[in-house]
Amino acid sequence: MNRDPVEQALKTLDEMHQTHDRDAPGMQLGIERVTRTLGRPWFAWVAGLFIVTWIAVNLWEMLSGRRPFDRPPFQGLKAIASLTSLMMAIFILITQNRQNRIAHRRAEITLQMALVTEQKVAKTIELLEELRRDAPSLPHRRDKEAEAMAEATDVREAAAKVDDMGTTRA
Repeated sequence: MNRDPVEQALKTLDEMHQTHDRDAPGMQLGIERVTRTLGRPWFAWVAGLFIVTWIAVNLWEMLSGRRPFDRPPFQGLKAIASLTSLMMAIFILITQNRQNRIAHRRAEITLQMALVTEQKVAKTIELLEELRRDAPSLPHRRDKEAEAMAEATDVREAAAKVDDMGTTRA
């Protein structure tokens, strides 16, 4: 089966997303839908219109001589805004926690793929160098750079170097 590598990669990625969504509790997915809705520009307009309408209706009631349902300084509106803000913050945190888990998993997969790819490249260079040495038609010369590239990178050593660089820049 000779598939287009890009198509295959996209299909695999799509399957991973579907699995992640399928494994998520329904409440989690519901909260994420609410978060997506609240994060759209039109919601800011709706919220602003609600606040302006609330204030206007109450002021109109006062000017008309009737009893407003929320007199200035609009304690009811403040309570609704505070409760809504609290719930929005909680929903955003819940959504971000799941997104962080997904991002962490992607980073681990990327690291694993990079390590495997690095090993494959090192082996390919090693085999090419061996072929070059064994081929009678090619001149025999020592290539220090190719020899160094044929060695697989020690991940712990690379991580230690990155950590050292981070402390010198801080």
